[in-house]
Order: sequence, then structure tokens, then C-alpha cells
Amino acid sequence: MNTAVAVADQPVIVIMKNQHQNVPATVAAAAGRARVLAAEQNPVITDLQRTGAKRIHSFKLLSSVSATVSVAEKNRLAADPAVAQVVPDVSFAIRRPLTQAAPTSVTTCRPGQDGVELDPEALGVIHADSTDSTMQTARRLGITGKGVTVAYLAEGIDPNNPDFLRADGSHVFTDYQDFTGEGAPTTSSGGEAILDASSIAAQGRSIFQIGSCKFRIAGAATGASLVGLKVFPNGSLAATSSELLQAIDYAVTVDHVDVLNQSFGYNPLPDTTVDLIRQADEAATQAGTTVVVSTGDAGPTNTFGSPSSDPAVISAAATTTFRVYAQADIANFREIGATGFVDNNISALSSGGFSAGLKSPDLAAPGDLNLTLDNPGPGRYGVGISGGTSEAAPLISATAALVIQAYRTTHGGQSPAPALVKQLITSTTDDLGHPGNQQGTGLLDSYQAVKAALSVKTPAGAPTAQGGTLLTSTDQLTATAAPGSVQRFPLTVTNNGARTQTVQLHGRVLGADRTVADRTVILGATTGTHFNGLDVQTVKFTVPVGQSRLKVQIAAPSNDFLDLTLIDPLGQLEAYSLPQGVGNHGAVEVRYPGFGTWTAVINDAPPAQGGYAGPVQLHAEVATYQPFGAIQPSTVTLAPGASQRVTVAVSTPKSPGDLSAALELDAPFGARTSIPINLRSLVPLGAHRTGQFSTAVTGGNGRGGSPGVTEFYQFDVPAGQKALDVQTTESARAVNNYDLYLVDPSGETVGHAANQLVVGKSGSTPVTVTERGARTHVLDPPSGRWLLVAAFPNPVTGTALSTTFEGAIRLAPITPGVSGLPNAPSAHLAAGRPHVAKVTIRNDGTAPETYFVDARLPRSTTITLPPYKNATNLALPLTTAVPTPQWIVPTQTTLLTAQAQATAPVTFDWAPYTGYLGGDLNGDPDLGATTTGNTASGSWSGAPVTSGDWMIDPALIGPFGTTPTAGATANLALAATTKAFDTATTSTTGDFWASGAGVSVGFTPVIVQPGRSTTIYVTITPSGRAGSVVKGTLYLDDLSSLSPFGEPVPAGDELAAIPYSYTIG
Repeated sequence: MNTAVAVADQPVIVIMKNQHQNVPATVAAAAGRARVLAAEQNPVITDLQRTGAKRIHSFKLLSSVSATVSVAEKNRLAADPAVAQVVPDVSFAIRRPLTQAAPTSVTTCRPGQDGVELDPEALGVIHADSTDSTMQTARRLGITGKGVTVAYLAEGIDPNNPDFLRADGSHVFTDYQDFTGEGAPTTSSGGEAILDASSIAAQGRSIFQIGSCKFRIAGAATGASLVGLKVFPNGSLAATSSELLQAIDYAVTVDHVDVLNQSFGYNPLPDTTVDLIRQADEAATQAGTTVVVSTGDAGPTNTFGSPSSDPAVISAAATTTFRVYAQADIANFREIGATGFVDNNISALSSGGFSAGLKSPDLAAPGDLNLTLDNPGPGRYGVGISGGTSEAAPLISATAALVIQAYRTTHGGQSPAPALVKQLITSTTDDLGHPGNQQGTGLLDSYQAVKAALSVKTPAGAPTAQGGTLLTSTDQLTATAAPGSVQRFPLTVTNNGARTQTVQLHGRVLGADRTVADRTVILGATTGTHFNGLDVQTVKFTVPVGQSRLKVQIAAPSNDFLDLTLIDPLGQLEAYSLPQGVGNHGAVEVRYPGFGTWTAVINDAPPAQGGYAGPVQLHAEVATYQPFGAIQPSTVTLAPGASQRVTVAVSTPKSPGDLSAALELDAPFGARTSIPINLRSLVPLGAHRTGQFSTAVTGGNGRGGSPGVTEFYQFDVPAGQKALDVQTTESARAVNNYDLYLVDPSGETVGHAANQLVVGKSGSTPVTVTERGARTHVLDPPSGRWLLVAAFPNPVTGTALSTTFEGAIRLAPITPGVSGLPNAPSAHLAAGRPHVAKVTIRNDGTAPETYFVDARLPRSTTITLPPYKNATNLALPLTTAVPTPQWIVPTQTTLLTAQAQATAPVTFDWAPYTGYLGGDLNGDPDLGATTTGNTASGSWSGAPVTSGDWMIDPALIGPFGTTPTAGATANLALAATTKAFDTATTSTTGDFWASGAGVSVGFTPVIVQPGRSTTIYVTITPSGRAGSVVKGTLYLDDLSSLSPFGEPVPAGDELAAIPYSYTIG
């Protein structure tokens, strides 16, 4: 029987086990879902009210209840068979679109018959709309997205922009809500909101003139309605998960939007499925809302962000559209002598590669760069230049609106399910010939997607087929298995067109790279070219005939922006590195490069203006596609409406790691699409319980808030192992900072390390040095499939184009030497009399280690952890100038409880902390809070939970009105249920975890070089009743400093567990 005697101070979100996917949050099923959820949630809510819970709130999209409860009530809820999880909340970073200054002069206009150029160029590239009367576009089919509602989550915007008013005076925006408390309407110069809204549904009614050129800006779905949801404060890159959850819930359950655009995300390290936004997006798709997410702007080297890594959403990569480069002289287009440009390469900024779950982008759309609407000040409306995957996503969202309208047209007004929308869009792309983990299935084709929607036969209708589209049963083929093992995938191909089609299928993979240039040039020298105040060096090289890919990289320890531009043998601009920050590295790729002499242009500001002076390495290589796997049958002839199942047989890589390949489908009349084949080979742990891996690490475009490069390795651990040990090293030619995250089969990060060694402190900030290696260790690892994540932050050193990263995985314990440590009740120690023992450890690794010991008792205790960044009297909403409240969570913790007490309704996100970049950055688990009145609480349990730095990020609850909310303050607290610290046992090193928990003071760990040994002296001073038996465990731990985003974040692992026991007296 429950009583209300415990203090309700734990903000939690109670996620119900049954999400009732058979009764989704659609308009038609809304009443039925409300009844079902009420029947299930009401007993929980009633019990919460009876036990004194506070701030209770029910969510309808993701069936859940938020509340502030006692620790006992939280534990009872977690044991409730109707409850899936009791979780707590974190920050997401907006994918700030890439912007350029508004053009002041423009050349090479391309006007239509009315003398006005239609922009963005992307509209024609994706066949959504064009002034070219010969081009087949969705607009010429009469499809504009009419009757479809698209919501986006971004910052503020002025919805009264003349280009958001239709010719009849009605608004494109049907709803606009603020979830930040700042007040809804604001201007948005070059921001995400204006880019989203402009790309989706700008009306193209205003005529802008620059020089002699006239422009109008239209969206890809001018007939669609918009719902604007402000979740990012002005001038901030971050919003809390709770703010995003509120907005997603509102969009789906209140406005019942058809499409939800999310041009935001973050790179949780690691990225597991314990992510509230992913869960909300999956619930949204179940409710009938198609969700589109940008992958990020950090380049192709496994920088894929969340929630785009969720298989349920459509993830958007970005391609090049260079017309605006020529018009506005971007990348010094005219000065480098470019005479034209080539579109449709994957943009250098586009995040790609693989996620931890082996997903790649679903497809690509233009994002580098385009003209867009701008709102530089109140009542001022103009044109700007913007892009990134933040543009690709709303273009795909607009196409989803076109597909939905088209489907309704021929299917009795019924709407397609989000899975069908995704299938129609990804099946009808245009294969560009880039690797599958960069382009997905190919380039967005709005016209073909609409044709497919008009033709597809479903239970809602069997319309007369149009065109010649194909539909495939999946958009990615993915497998993780032992090296060299054969994987077979079933695939169904359907002729969705009006005439018989014969389709050729074959697999492809890039073969070995062949070097065509390997040079070093000097910037800041007297030789070279100078223009636009820049130092310029050029490198010419020859590309042979018949190549599938050209890749060019540069590297220099510049600590500055270095530009790399490629000009083809015809004088056309083909690629630009588009650096996103100080990266010390740049890379571009070109599909099917023309043969002949190419020119690479490298430039930076002169040294007198802060530019780099010194050597820049350049490397150019080419590769051709090779046949891959076997497809049976490899040729299929399909009558209209007919389907054929084929089998795709491929082998995983021979060595541990990932491989990107593709299945190409060639149809009549030159139509070609593809399906990515994503393969991962496990690290085999052989008879000696040891496995190795190695790869060449290269990449990094300087994008803040994202890793430069991420590598993933998986392996299987059998039952009954005593320890798991992972050692890694980099080659000496380029030692970059990197961090390791060891994730157990349940998705919890139980091991972490970095090659940044803590050697001291400056105030409260760790002082670190970078070493060649890093080591992580876990005691008693559970059996199952493990994941190792290695993240290399921006910037890389730039001293080499690549570096070798290798490691060894061993199922072997670390055994220190122990002398004088009692370990039997027969050992008697006098109360108050110090007894000294010795622990000797030899560093058998490849890098220095920082050691300390941590004495624990077998009983559990709950400790209110002291914050090491202020957590009281916080003014809400938090500004970017306020450090995020943080705590050190000790090892051996099985339960965390977080609380916020505020002067207004409040919620919060909380998670392991990984750094700050205009907003908090975190790893998974990404947890939320339960709210009751002005109190919010959350809890998280594990065996154990992730140790180290944790954050709580509070937020007020919206939506709010059009005026800013009144000021509010909050106090935060975090408590840990952990094994009790043995305060009778001290050491010469001190204890990092006890210090972080406020149990002890002083921490002086010992640093040991590879091959050397050290002795730690442990002093036991018994305290207690004579005859009492004391039992405990002395853990030998190491300490490192994670820095995935540049800010030192302490972390440590347990290396050995040494039991001790004695009798007092």
C-alpha cells in the first residue's frame, strides 16, 4: 500500500509500455486514442495524485505522463507492468544554416519569359518548378501541396512577410506558436525559420532587383500551409528536449500536421536509441505525420546526427547548386577563372557516412547554396543566400507535401502513410553515382515522386498508372556480421508505371584509390597569386579517362579557414570545400570527373591579416566502380503493376569496420536509381579472446558541435568474462585528440577514455596533454553485442592528411600487485590505528595512464551530489552566458534522480554532458522530466548508469503568447544511489569520485608511463564498534578528459576490483 510520506522531488516521464500503435494520434482516431490512453493513464495519474506527486501532465503523442514524485514512487512506477520506462530530458542544437552576405551585385541572370529569374535554382534541379517550359515539373502536373500542412521547428520568424501571403490575401501560416517564452513574432535574418518556410511555401509574389537582375523566391510547395513552431531562442543554437517534445506533441495532436520538418539535431556520443526525440518522431510517424530531418553539416566522415539516424524518419543529405556562386562571386568564382559550373555533387559540408546503427542518409537534395527570402529587420524584406542540409530537409518536406496531395487526388482523398511517402520519394530519386553512404538512394526528384504517388496501387485506390516509375521495397540494405560472411537480402521491385519495363540490377563498390597528385604548397610566400586580399596557390593534375570518383584533400596546421576549390578541364567550378570552422583539413569529391587537366585552388587570408603562413599538403586520388555481389535475377521484365522479388548476395568486409556499396537499378530511357548497401564486419575475438582493428582516419571540416570523424566497431562478448579491455593508438605522424565510448548491449555507456591526459588544474578546468593512445576497461562485462565509438573532434591537427588508428580488444583482467591489504574477518585492525597497504600497478599499455583508487562498501546509499557549476537561483530561460549546471556521477551508481523547483511551470532535459557550443551537447541516454506545477523531476536507473559529467538543462513550459514571459527562477538538484564510499580508507592518490560526490577533498592521481610501475599507498583507519566486520572493494581506476567538442569533460573507468575485509578490534 502506498503512502505519501516521502518527499516528491524526482521529476520523471513515465512512458507507458503499450503505445497503442493500432490507435495512432490521427484526426480520425483522436477520440478513440484519447479514450484508450485515458483508461491506461488515469490509474497512474490517480495514484500519482494520491501519493503527493506534483506537476502532473499527460502526453498523447508518446503515451506518457510527466510528474514529480518521490524516490519510492519512482521505483514503484518503474516496476509497474504497464510502464516501459521512467526517464528524465537534454539540449538539441539547431543546424544553423550556412549563410552568405546578401548579394550587392549579380551577374549571369537566367530570367523566364516574364524577365524574372525563379529562385532558388534548386526548384529546377529537383523538378518541382521551372521557368523552362520544356522541363517536366510537379507544378506542371497541377500539384502544389494544396490542402497539406507542413510544420517546422526552428527559431522566430515574421509570418507577415509578403511572400507568406497568398494572392487572395490569406496566410500561408495557419498557426504559429512560441515554446521559448521570448514571444512569438521576430525577424529572422538568414536563420533556419526563414530558410525552412521559404524553401517549403514562399509564394514568389515579390520581385527583388539587384543590379539589372530581377528575382522572385518561391517554395517547392506553394499550395501547402505552414505551422511555425518557435523552439530555439533568439541568438541561441540550442533548445531543450522538453521544448522540442512539447512542440512535436502540439504539431501532431493539436494541428494534426501532415509533414514535420526538423532542420536540427546533435551528435550524441554515443548515439543509442535512448533518445526522447527519436521516440517522439516514431510516435509522430505512427500518427500519420511524415518526419524529415537534416543529417548535419559536418562532412561525410560518419558525422551523421540524431534524430536523422532514426530509421523511421527521412534523413536529408545536401548536394551542390552553384548558380548563385557564379552570380554572387562566391568562392572567388570569377577571380579563379571559372567559366561555368557543374551541379549535383554531394556538398563538402553534407554529413554522411554511417550512424552507430549503420544507417546512412536516405536521399539528397540541394543545399549548397541558394537564394532564399530574408528578413533583416522589422518590416524589411529581401533576399539572402543560405543552404546546408538545413535547406535539403525542407525541400524534401515540400516534396512530401506534393506527394500527399497527389496521392489524395487519385485515392479518394485518403492520405498515404509516412512509410509510403518515404518509399515514393526514395524510390524515384536520380542516382548521382556518389557512394551510398553520402547520397542515399540519390537526388530528390519531385516530379517523379508525384508521378509515383498518382499511380501507386493501394487499398485506398487503383488509379490508372502514369509515367515510368519503379518502387523498391526498401531504401537501404544493412547487415552486421563476421568478416567475409555472405549476406542475402530479399528485395521486391514493382513497376509503378504505365508501360512494361526491363530493369537491369547490379552491385557496385569503389575500387582501390589511385594517386594522381601528392603536392605541398606554401601559403604566405612571395610566390603565388593574390586576389580579393587572399593568398592563393594552385596545383594542376591530370585525371585519366573513365574514372568514377575524384577526391581531393588538403591539410595544414593553420588554425584558420583554408579554402579548396576545384576547376575541371573545361574551366567549370566543380567543387568547393566550404569550411565550417577551423578544421585544418578540407576535402571535396566529384562524381564521374572529366578526363584532362584539373586545377585545385587553395587560399587563405595573408599572414598580416591573421592568415596562415606555411606548408599545405594536397592529395588527389581517383577510383572506379567495381562489380559487387551477385543479384539473382539480375534482369527483370515487369508489366505495369507487376512485381518481382530478387535476392542480393554480398559479402561483409574482410577486416573489421564498415563498407559502403550500392545496388544500381537501370530502367529504360536512362532512368537510374540506387539503394545503399551498408555493411559492418565485427571484430572477431578468437581463441585467445583477443581481436584487432585498424583504419586510416581522415576528415574534419571544422563544424562546431560535431565530431570531425567518428569510427564504429562492434564485437560479441561471451558470458562469464571477468573483464573487457580496449587499447587504441594513433600513428605518430598525426596525433589528434580522440575519445572512446564503450557501450554495453543494453545501450549504456559503461566505459570511456580519451587520449587527453589530465596533468593538473587551472582553477576548476583540467589541464590536459594529448598522448598517442587511450584505453578503456570494464569489469564483469555482460554478454552480447558491444559497440566501441571513437570520436575525433574538430579541429584535427592538420600535420598529416590521414593517420592510422588501431586497437586491440581483450577479454582479460588487469591484475595489480597487492600487499598488506586485509581480506578476511580473521584480520583484526585496531580502531583509530592506521594500517597501510600497497597497490602496485604496471602500465602494460601503449600510452600513459592516470591512476587512483576508490574504496567502496557493499551497501548502497543515496547522496545529494554537489554541483560543480551553479544550480541555484537560475534565471529562466537560461541564456548562453550561463554555464549549464553539472555534477559528477560516481561509478557504481544504479539510480539517478533529478529535480527542478521553479517559480513557474518548469521542465528539464538531463544527460551525460559532452560539451558546449551555443548550447549544451550531450550523449545518450537523452532523458526528460515529469512536471507537476512548478516542480519537475526525473529518474534513470542502470546496472550501472553512465558515470562522469552529467547536466540538467531547465526550461519553462509553453506554448507562450506573443509577448515575452515574466522572469522565473529555478533550483536544481541531482542525487545518486551508489555504493557507499568507505571514508575509513584513504590513499596517496585521493579519490576522484568521492571528491566529486562531496564525500572527501583532495585528489592527486599518479601518472604512469607505458612499461613503468607505481605503488599507491592505502591507509585504513578503522572506526566503529569493536568486533564489527568491515567488507569492501578497493577499485583501481583511471582518469582521462573527454573533449569531443573542445571542452574538457572528466571521465574514468574501473580497471580492477580488489576485495578487502577485517574485524575491528
